[in-house]
Amino acid sequence: MKKTFGILTMLILLVVGTTMAQKGKKNKKNPELRKELRDHYRTNMYPVLQEKQAAIDAGLNGTDLASVNASRMEYSQLKAQARDAAKKRREMRKAGTDKEVIKEKRKTDKAEFKTAKKGIIESLLPLIDSNEELVKGVMLELRPLRKQWKTERKAIREKYAPADEEVAEKGKGKKKGKKGKDKAEFNKKRAAKFLMWDRNKAPKEPKAKGGKGDLEKTLDSEPTLFDDDAEDILGDD
Repeated sequence: MKKTFGILTMLILLVVGTTMAQKGKKNKKNPELRKELRDHYRTNMYPVLQEKQAAIDAGLNGTDLASVNASRMEYSQLKAQARDAAKKRREMRKAGTDKEVIKEKRKTDKAEFKTAKKGIIESLLPLIDSNEELVKGVMLELRPLRKQWKTERKAIREKYAPADEEVAEKGKGKKKGKKGKDKAEFNKKRAAKFLMWDRNKAPKEPKAKGGKGDLEKTLDSEPTLFDDDAEDILGDD
């Protein structure tokens, strides 16, 4: 009797655990959530960021502006390569390639993207130092807006999160701000990310015909690198 009860308990725990994992995964891939985050970026953030970046460009000399434009082109090409890599992994999955092989490729692709992106960021730091007053002024203007946008995006995620699940998880492991940090400081690496963001490539509004599956396919056809840009600019001070 005790043995039977133990087996039943294990089965119940297994079913509950699997269900919770599936719910979390489903929420992460939720096309409505992703669409709303994209719409927020496109409608609330993009026009302001576009204006602020243009203000920095207007204050740069010709040589520095050419360097910034070259960095934007390099980053755009890097993101195009990331899209191609993601497409290749999807093709591998459809062809029945072993999951572990695909997992390792994704890990390698991600590491290469991160390294190349870091290189672009670091190449812009000397330029930011030589134009610190200009860049710092704009980034400090953005600070209260970034706080507002982060609050709005958190509310969007909470709306779609399964009760007591992913929202709580997102709060774990966050770095606490440094005590006594000068509020006049600005994050130069974030400024570099902002400079290499291409304001001339407006985020597209996903228009899908049909049901949820069609919307998800539309979003997946153009990986949500837009959201990487958004989170880069928002970040944590």
